[in-house]
Amino acid sequence: MTLDTNAKVEQIKRVIDSAGAVVAPATEQLQQTIRDSLANQDGLTAFEFTTGGSTAEQLPANAVPDGVTVLLQARDANGQKVYVGNDTAQPIEMQPAGTVALDVTDTSHIWVKGAAAGETVGVLYEDG
Repeated sequence: MTLDTNAKVEQIKRVIDSAGAVVAPATEQLQQTIRDSLANQDGLTAFEFTTGGSTAEQLPANAVPDGVTVLLQARDANGQKVYVGNDTAQPIEMQPAGTVALDVTDTSHIWVKGAAAGETVGVLYEDG
């Protein structure tokens, strides 16, 4: 006996869920809701921050949506390291072109310090 894998399916009346129960299939509206929630977000926030010296500086305030990670990258043209952390310590060293990813609720929770004035960090995250 062979299985016909080219048959046309006119209608699916019931499916089996992960618990083994027979249930109605997802409606078109539910499928769209699922696609929308799993799809890439439309907006990105991107900005640059340039250090004013060797003192830690707070990034500008920008709300970050729940579950979104902020990516920082030190510019390749930077002459020295950039240090990243919070208002009391900046223990993460970024070499020129180095990156760091942080989970914060607002970019103002991130503080950067350049080894010298003029070091630039790019900031990028999905906003929605």
